[in-house]
Amino acid sequence: MKIAILINNYNYEKFIIECLSSLLEQRRKPDQIIIVDDGSTDNSIKAIKEFTSENSGLNVKLIQKENGGQLSAYAGFMAINDDIDLICFLDSDDKYHPNYLENLEKKAAAHKTTEVFFSSYNYLYELGQTKPVVMDDGELPPQFLQTVFANRFNGVPTSMVAFRKSALSEILPH
Repeated sequence: MKIAILINNYNYEKFIIECLSSLLEQRRKPDQIIIVDDGSTDNSIKAIKEFTSENSGLNVKLIQKENGGQLSAYAGFMAINDDIDLICFLDSDDKYHPNYLENLEKKAAAHKTTEVFFSSYNYLYELGQTKPVVMDDGELPPQFLQTVFANRFNGVPTSMVAFRKSALSEILPH
């Protein structure tokens, strides 16, 4: 099974290195990383390029585009290799737990018909504080349930969602 990470970035120079470092710390390394910079005006691009040149073992592709908002960064989907099975989203101001990809791969292998995966996460505050948001196996995030049953979009935090590429291919590009 091959896993790609799609990272969206907009002016998160102060977070992007920690985000990328969390991918280096994965027990199960990603097979591909696509970073879509959405027209940053800070030094994000410089930081990303320095990090990727110092960590050449990561398969990273940087896509720079004009600012179009977070959803427009999903255009990076088109750059994902054909042999990828799972696509994980990661906001540039978030990071994964070192077991994240390993656990996701195990769940995907055990649940072959599941197409969308949600995970627990820690909400990070600027002062270094965190708030855990924990979901049990099979539990759906309340934001997802509101979207489906209340017919009102209330998106889930991007970094807690992963898709099988085959399912995402039905949705993107939009």
